[in-house]
Amino acid sequence: MGIYEAYYDCRSEPFNLSPDPRFLYLSPTHREALAQLRYVIEMRKGFAVLTGEVGLGKTILVRTLLEEVGPKIRTAYIFKPPRSVRELYEAITDDLELGVSSTRSKIFKFSEYLLQVFREGGTVALIFDEAQQLPIEVLEEIRLLSNFEAPDAKLLQVILAGQPELDALLETPQLRALRQRVVMRHSLSPLPMEDTMNYIANRVRVAGAQQSPFTLDACRAVYRFSRGVPRVINLICDKAMLSSYASDQPQVDRRCIELAAGELQLKATGAAAVRSKANGKKQQSSRLLSHWPRRGPLAAAAITLLLVLLAAAGVIASRFYFAAGKEHPTVSSKVNMTAFSVIRSTATLRSRSSIRTLQARRFRPGHE
Repeated sequence: MGIYEAYYDCRSEPFNLSPDPRFLYLSPTHREALAQLRYVIEMRKGFAVLTGEVGLGKTILVRTLLEEVGPKIRTAYIFKPPRSVRELYEAITDDLELGVSSTRSKIFKFSEYLLQVFREGGTVALIFDEAQQLPIEVLEEIRLLSNFEAPDAKLLQVILAGQPELDALLETPQLRALRQRVVMRHSLSPLPMEDTMNYIANRVRVAGAQQSPFTLDACRAVYRFSRGVPRVINLICDKAMLSSYASDQPQVDRRCIELAAGELQLKATGAAAVRSKANGKKQQSSRLLSHWPRRGPLAAAAITLLLVLLAAAGVIASRFYFAAGKEHPTVSSKVNMTAFSVIRSTATLRSRSSIRTLQARRFRPGHE
């Protein structure tokens, strides 16, 4: 037991990174994958391929499968990819405890073992983890082993579990014969938000706690930072529970999740990222507005000068009006309209000047 488990009434670590089958949460994508893998093995269908990004739960699925299959199914779980054909047969015979030395003897012994298990009503399953690292020659040798078959069933079942690079590897021309023998291919996907919440609650429950210490906002924050990847969820929740324990805080809230994600250098997605971007724009707008009071006096001086010039033009126009009004009525009318336009423009500019002066005072630093 770790440091904080007793504080939260847990009998074991709820977010341990080890692939313990007790903590498997069967989301729709994991439930479908497990059902298909069992079908391939129990019905003796041959090859199956399971792919998924790092941390999505491939290994815990495989280990759960090893626990659930019946005693008639003999399994060899090869978690370290063999780099040569010789290493392949060494890994198979060692895991199945066949006890032979030379490579030729291992091939012969393994073929006899397949027939023996089949006569007893069982089957043999080879499960390769990290299969994207298998060389092409090893994959081709595995395909040749699958040629051991009865008229109505395969004597050897093979599961290749790996990262998405495995799909690209199987598409190479050298492996087209193996590709045609694959009867099931499933790709795991990240958990949606609802399944992320259920995943957290399930792990805490399996660990022995009566209720989850994570608030609803905390679970949403976990989803935003983890993007629904189970391994990242475990990392965030474990660190957040430790932080809450250190602060003597019985509940794990959103603040604890954000601090834990920050220490892990994780970035949020979705609403959190949008809020962060909006805050950045708001700060940028504030910086732009902070420059306005510095430009205010210059603008006010320019407007004052313009008003003086317009007033002088109005005086000149008025004198022209009185001098020429009696002799040329038409000209008088035009001058009258010009003077009216000048006066209206002057009033408008004064109004705008007053508004800008108020704005300058409003945005001046320290002004309330």
